[in-house]
Amino acid sequence: MNAVRISNYSRVIRLVLLVGIAGLFSAVPRAQARVIEVMPSTNHSALTLTTDESYGFQVLPGKPLKLDLVGPGTLTLTVRLNSKSKRSVFSGRFEMKRGRRRIKKSSLKLHRSRVGAYKEESSLNPSLPKVFKIKVRRGVQSYTFSLRAPRGTSMTLRISYDTKADQSKAQKEDDALALVPLIAPTTKDDSDGGAPALVPLVAVVEKPKKPVKVAVTKPVTKKPEKKPVKKVAVVEKPPKIEKVEKPPKEKVKPIKEKPAEKVAKTTAGGGGVRTITTKPVEPPVVEKPVPSTSAPVVSLGVKFGQISPLQKVGGTTFTGSLDMRYILPVFDGRLTLGVEAGYYKYEMSVNNLGRQISLMVIPIAVQLFYRIPINTFIEPYVGLGGDVFICFGENKSTDSEHDYTSGQATVFGGHLVAGLEAEIGPGFILAEVRAGISFGNPGVWDNNPSISGLLAVAGYRFVF
Repeated sequence: MNAVRISNYSRVIRLVLLVGIAGLFSAVPRAQARVIEVMPSTNHSALTLTTDESYGFQVLPGKPLKLDLVGPGTLTLTVRLNSKSKRSVFSGRFEMKRGRRRIKKSSLKLHRSRVGAYKEESSLNPSLPKVFKIKVRRGVQSYTFSLRAPRGTSMTLRISYDTKADQSKAQKEDDALALVPLIAPTTKDDSDGGAPALVPLVAVVEKPKKPVKVAVTKPVTKKPEKKPVKKVAVVEKPPKIEKVEKPPKEKVKPIKEKPAEKVAKTTAGGGGVRTITTKPVEPPVVEKPVPSTSAPVVSLGVKFGQISPLQKVGGTTFTGSLDMRYILPVFDGRLTLGVEAGYYKYEMSVNNLGRQISLMVIPIAVQLFYRIPINTFIEPYVGLGGDVFICFGENKSTDSEHDYTSGQATVFGGHLVAGLEAEIGPGFILAEVRAGISFGNPGVWDNNPSISGLLAVAGYRFVF
């Protein structure tokens, strides 16, 4: 019985200790994590995209980018390859080092962005982005990012760091310039340890001394009857030394400086020497540039294939269409909005009634496509859209050519699309499958059949 009580008491004591420890940790204030944009310790130019106003540091082969961080935290790198040529795929090898140890090596094969462009380098074509995430250890860490790529290929690196640690330890020491005062030439013996005289940095104009009267004795003549007379000659006053006027101060528009770039001036006491101290200049802050519009990109495609209706309104028939798309300047050109118009015709014979029914359809579709970025030669895409079917129907008798009726109607519907495309030449070769449905009477049938259905086409899309 006593053993049971002791075990229960020990459980209660353990529970109280756990609750107390948890409360202690919850009461201790914690630093909140924040996402900061860090600056590299090496000199690299920044390039800004015209599409989403994001920027990255340009890294060339043989010129790695170095970065000092204080961990722990999570480092996010957004990598793009760039080239002045308009190839479909850019390739290169991306390497990351922590200190001297290589922690990551990746072979990049990134498709060229269709709408991306740089404001600073309009002739440089960026690729689609690829994101890397790195866990940063505790303490000061030094990272190096380098690129090995063919000639003419560079890399743009966007850096974002999520951490709670103070980054002041990763900054360099104060390397401010110390201005040494000038030492005046002197003939005095300074062996007694006295400090040498300091030369003032500003011009000093001495005041002219007062003229000194000098007595001049006039020689005595031979006449004895006259006593020599002493005359005092006054030395002429020296010309007045004009005061040196200070040059007129030019009106300069004040420039707002950052607190870290301000220069503090202090005057040394009693010596007439000004000592100028400086503070280290902080890395430049990349400001968000003024947004600018990007040029639209349009593509025109031609498709041919077959279509089968969901209901019996004639057999499978051939179809053709023109597909015009506008590449939207979002998601690196992976989203397109288009209009498509085509033609196909259904025919069906009803032998027991002696009738022949034909239906000519002009479909007009508004559709939205999204290319899935998988960084391969062939890329899949999906889409959806709404349809308008303009129908022209005829219902005539097989016995007499004069016994027929005709009608015109407009039917509405929708569809889903899935396809594959690959860049060859000035555009893309594609294969597409579509499933759709229509609602309404096409004009020659009374049971409102669905004249849309399954469609399979192949074609080519030119990009302008």
